[in-house]
Amino acid sequence: LDSPVTDVPTPAWGGDGVVLLSDKQHREASRDPQLGTVRWNTRVNDLGILRASPLVADGKVYVIDNDGQARVLSLADGSVLGRASMGEGPCQAGPLAAGGLLYLRTAEALWCVGTRR
Repeated sequence: LDSPVTDVPTPAWGGDGVVLLSDKQHREASRDPQLGTVRWNTRVNDLGILRASPLVADGKVYVIDNDGQARVLSLADGSVLGRASMGEGPCQAGPLAAGGLLYLRTAEALWCVGTRR
């Protein structure tokens, strides 16, 4: 396959492209929605099962796996910009951005990441 096929995480729109996750292949891709061409295709090997949908915000793709491992990818090329562990799972809700803050929900907690303005 030239891009992931997903059956659980929904695609995300951002930066004039569509971001797709594969919950079984641990692959992420960005496609041009008009041409259907793949802009980038990457594999994040240290992620587990993906159930939460990705978030595209501020030129980045935010992904969290079922075990609470979060990754921040560059929307431009799919490279991994950052890693964090929420320390718990399951995590099946997609991240949310609001007011310059990032919200992540696990089975036990709602996390807020960022700096208040």
